[in-house]
Amino acid sequence: MHKQAEHIQKSKPWWKFLVDKKYFHKIYYWCYWKARHHYLKLKKNPKILIGLGILLAAILLYCILFWYPHHAVAEFNITDPKDVANAENSYRATMAQILGGIVIAFGLYFTWKKVMIAQDGQITDRFTKAVEQLGASDQSRNRILEIRLGGIYALERIARESDKDYWPIMEILTAYIRENSSIKHGEPGPVSTDIQAVLTVIGRREYSITKDVYALNLCGTNLQGADLHGACFYGADFEGSNLQDANLEWVRLRGSSLAGANLKGVNFDGAELIGSYFKGADFSEAKLKRADLQGTNLKETINLTIEQLLEVSSLFQAKLDPELEKELRAKNFDHLLDDEP
Repeated sequence: MHKQAEHIQKSKPWWKFLVDKKYFHKIYYWCYWKARHHYLKLKKNPKILIGLGILLAAILLYCILFWYPHHAVAEFNITDPKDVANAENSYRATMAQILGGIVIAFGLYFTWKKVMIAQDGQITDRFTKAVEQLGASDQSRNRILEIRLGGIYALERIARESDKDYWPIMEILTAYIRENSSIKHGEPGPVSTDIQAVLTVIGRREYSITKDVYALNLCGTNLQGADLHGACFYGADFEGSNLQDANLEWVRLRGSSLAGANLKGVNFDGAELIGSYFKGADFSEAKLKRADLQGTNLKETINLTIEQLLEVSSLFQAKLDPELEKELRAKNFDHLLDDEP
């Protein structure tokens, strides 16, 4: 029995060793490292690689245009030499057309790639120039407003044209506001022209819902008197910012944070404030007519009055201080709290 098993083992076909797990990995890695070694050697001498490429292309063309037509026609057992030649030529014409189509397809692909690379290079140059314009100053370090405005609107255009540059541009613009209009920079005043331009660009950005993977960071900024009419700031972070006397009519602030913000005299007429967070925000003389406050957190706010809340369109699922909620129900405005719009 032992000798019979040994005989069977010895007579095992050689090709079965290739699929045997015991040997497969060794053979695979040996072939891989050998091929890699020779490739790295050839890579140092591109002329050899080019020569090998031409040789392989010539062999491939010969096989497609001569060897294959000859063997394909031979299967039909055609005896007339003229018919054989015509059949082979027919095969060659067909294969040549297929090859021509493949070559054209590759040509179109590489042309498209070149165009895309050229466009990408142009966008990069425009991006760099726009960022330089954004920091334009004279010798006394005063802002050159005209150049900065040009940079702001150039970045807006690039953000619309290039998806991959969209969010970096949003981060650059919000950083510009934080650096140039911070509440830490002395006594706050109305926003400057360039800051208003940046806010306008951000507020009308094209992909405010689908492409904003992070929150717009406008924490601690001075936006006093800014005009954000109809602007979109979904999920934006205005924590600790100064928005005194700003115009936020019909602004879209769904899911935003305005914790600790100065909202004195802000016009929230028709604003979408669903799910926003207002802890510690000062609502002195703020106008909330027709504002949608569904699901907002209004606990521990400052100077928020019952008169202001009576003008809103909805407080469904909003969180209020117990005193304000009790007063609303006492005035028979339960529908603001309980009725889903």
